[in-house]
Amino acid sequence: MARAQVKEGAHILDVNVDYVGRDGVRDMHELVSRIVNNVTLPLMLDSTEWEKMEAGLKVAGGKCLLNSTNYEDGEPRFLKVLELAKKYGRA
Repeated sequence: MARAQVKEGAHILDVNVDYVGRDGVRDMHELVSRIVNNVTLPLMLDSTEWEKMEAGLKVAGGKCLLNSTNYEDGEPRFLKVLELAKKYGRA
């Protein structure tokens, strides 16, 4: 799917693994690992849980953006996502 998106002219790939009943941290790690070995586009790690975002950041190695950063779950979660962006040098 990622290669098809590149072929269609995508400039960034939105990666979201939020699916009830699955291990999203494991899924994000696996999916991002596969994507970065097949395409060179920046990734947008999209999740409502910072742990999933960090799992992707650990293996992405390139340009990433973090999505779903808001105050829906309060300031602590928002600040945690900002902390991840700073730690991994991402947007």
